[in-house]
Amino acid sequence: MKRAPPHSLFDHAAWDFGVARRVNSPHVKILYDIWHAQRMDGDIVRTIRDNIDWIGHFHTGGVPDRHELFRKDALDYRTIAETIAATGFQ
Repeated sequence: MKRAPPHSLFDHAAWDFGVARRVNSPHVKILYDIWHAQRMDGDIVRTIRDNIDWIGHFHTGGVPDRHELFRKDALDYRTIAETIAATGFQ
């Protein structure tokens, strides 16, 4: 697990989603940056499945270099997209 710069507040998914659960408001959602989450925590598919109710938006980027998807990605974005679709995310 990598460490975020000291100015980062929402740097790990468990902390992010924990805050959203404690606030417990339909107006509080997490912008889930898949690229960042892979670098910091990994386990993208499980994190999405377990926390979809708290995700309001997704950001993507090719891993590791944050370019276009599907070039030389370390992530299987097809599986990630299918996971998101299976949750009914709108």
